[in-house]
Amino acid sequence: MGLWDMIVAVTLIGALSGVISKWVESRKAGGPELAGRLAALEADLDATKKRVRNLETIAAMEQDSREPLQLGEPDPNDPDSFDEKLVNQLAAKKRTR
Repeated sequence: MGLWDMIVAVTLIGALSGVISKWVESRKAGGPELAGRLAALEADLDATKKRVRNLETIAAMEQDSREPLQLGEPDPNDPDSFDEKLVNQLAAKKRTR
């Protein structure tokens, strides 16, 4: 490999590394914005799931029977189990009528 070939190769490698580093930096710059959007979407999803659980509970109740159920205290480690227990009890009550 001659001197001129070496100069061309080094120049191309330098230019290519500059382009790659700019591309990597642009990808990193989009990271926080995308992370923020992802966090907002996850929060919306959690709120929607909670709303659906509440609507399922309301749908399982009948208008004429609103007496309290014997559920106990919700488990702070698993709040979904309390909702499931409530919906299951309301559905069982509805089936027995």
